Amino acid sequence: MEYYNTQVVGAINIRPYWKQQIDLTGGDIAVLTALCTWWNCEHIYPSWAAIEQRSGQSRRTVANSLNHLAELGIIETRRTPGATSEYAIHLDALLNHDGVVAAGAASHDRASEPPRTYRPLTPVADRVTADDIARARAKHDKAAAEKQAQKAQEAQERAEFNEVYPGTKATTRDWRKARQYATAQEITDGAKTYADQCRRRETPARYIRTARRWLEDHDWENYQPQAPTSSDDLLGNPRIDSADLVNAEATPELMANIATMWDNATNG
Repeated sequence: MEYYNTQVVGAINIRPYWKQQIDLTGGDIAVLTALCTWWNCEHIYPSWAAIEQRSGQSRRTVANSLNHLAELGIIETRRTPGATSEYAIHLDALLNHDGVVAAGAASHDRASEPPRTYRPLTPVADRVTADDIARARAKHDKAAAEKQAQKAQEAQERAEFNEVYPGTKATTRDWRKARQYATAQEITDGAKTYADQCRRRETPARYIRTARRWLEDHDWENYQPQAPTSSDDLLGNPRIDSADLVNAEATPELMANIATMWDNATNG
């Protein structure tokens, strides 16, 4: 997509902005407007075919309009190496004071404009020493080694997950996304628990979730192994699973004692 300087194009198409003695035909206006569409370019040197296309005029009309505009001093044609010519546009020859203000520029003539100034380049060292090269190489090698070690560790963690997961295998992309939210140990432990559940329930293979969906849904959070709860935390001593109680004969007196212990433990 090309962006035209609509400020210039608009000003030259408003007749009250023209000087009184100027008389242009419709072809002249179309050709001048076409030339001004290259206003934002460093140099204006379109071919006649390009001018014809943008102006919508015939080759003969373009030639007559270029000559008429040059006679009025509105444009200036300069020969350049090759088949095209460079055009300088002098809006102050067409527009009055208000028109020049509206256009925002008086002319497009790079030959008469002062040369552009450029910021100097940032000074650099005259030469690079062998020590500089060695330090840069060592830094690069260290970063490469760290990256390689990280990739190897990631591949090992993913292989351990795929070994225990009961469904399809996780890709590198799936694993990296999941690792942003949990450690490799947490994810693998969740996969082991899920695999144990599938074995106990004899889940058909078609109902086992794919590794990608399982990881995307953070399902490892639902299958973290639970630490075994000691009966000491629930009933205190003596424990319900103590050998004396487990091996004792189930007498009415023993059952009453167990009921009393349970009530004391649960009711504080």
